[in-house]
Amino acid sequence: MNGSQARPLILAGAGHAHLVALKHWLDEGYQPPQQTLLINATPQAWYSGMMPGLLAGRYNETDCAIALEPLCKKLNIEFLIDKVTAVDAEHHRLTTSHTQFDYRLLSINTGGQPPSPDITAASIPTAPVKPFTKFIDAWQSWKNDATIKKIAVIGGGAAAFEVSLALRQSMPATEIVMLCQTLLEQHSQSVARKARIALQKAAIQLQEHLSITAIHKDCLMNETQVICQADAVVMATGAAPLPWYQTAGLKTDKAGFIQINNQLQSLSHPDVFVTGDAASLPGAAHSGVYAVRQGPVLAQNLKCQIESQSLSKYQPQKNALALMALPEKKALMSYFNISAQGQLIGLWKNYLDKRFVMQYPKK
Repeated sequence: MNGSQARPLILAGAGHAHLVALKHWLDEGYQPPQQTLLINATPQAWYSGMMPGLLAGRYNETDCAIALEPLCKKLNIEFLIDKVTAVDAEHHRLTTSHTQFDYRLLSINTGGQPPSPDITAASIPTAPVKPFTKFIDAWQSWKNDATIKKIAVIGGGAAAFEVSLALRQSMPATEIVMLCQTLLEQHSQSVARKARIALQKAAIQLQEHLSITAIHKDCLMNETQVICQADAVVMATGAAPLPWYQTAGLKTDKAGFIQINNQLQSLSHPDVFVTGDAASLPGAAHSGVYAVRQGPVLAQNLKCQIESQSLSKYQPQKNALALMALPEKKALMSYFNISAQGQLIGLWKNYLDKRFVMQYPKK
């Protein structure tokens, strides 16, 4: 493709930041340039905050998913269901599984993937919690498989904690074990204490102060030591960069995430904006809470970049509110050093989650 055929703007991925940015454009009546394109691997975007509720049976799939076609249609944005596989920042080119596009402006919100132990010798099914579509498929398969008697969840963060509890609710006859270095290390001791009690009450075995380096047949290994055996494994180990981030010609940090400034631009290529788990910015954790806050700034800055106006700054919040789903429609709150739990917190979480999804057009 030559330069005259380049897309004025390509939005790669339908992560939380892009969803919020598009909703801002919709609310203010702004339509991006003609031939603006959104590319996402699935026809819908999943709202991560409701995934544990889906596993636990509190929601169905339509409750947690945002259809992308109606949103794009209202904004006159072209929508392509495809997987982004590469970017060539020097030549302003994006490659998908099936085609290539040139761009003048690119916004990346394609997320990350949980780091995985070596699974080349594994004989049991393994499923990372992201991408959500594949994880949901794996979970539904396991529910109907009588041979899945024990599931190991690797990870100690909020996602691992919530998924472990949700699996216990949806698969009550299955043994659940959670393996990590430290449970909820980024939260206060009072939050971690409440979480341990919740796991104990749900008869979920917690093994801390260890790392899983490989899965050999059905054994989870720490180097040469067998930690436990399982029939299936969930990886909820945080965020690692997608492989193509480091080959895109964009400046990355030591871990491989794309480095950005406070205007959400790539440090090496100001015509590339990056948000969510794909981005590396001091003070901004790889969490949906931070991605949602980036959305309004991204909406403003993409518009200003197109119109050659000055950009706004995104300032990461110092503390983020975390609401973690518990059984019996309860939730656990973590904010600063404050912790609380109960059904009122659960109602609050349910309200916030449903409000986020319901603000998007259905058709």
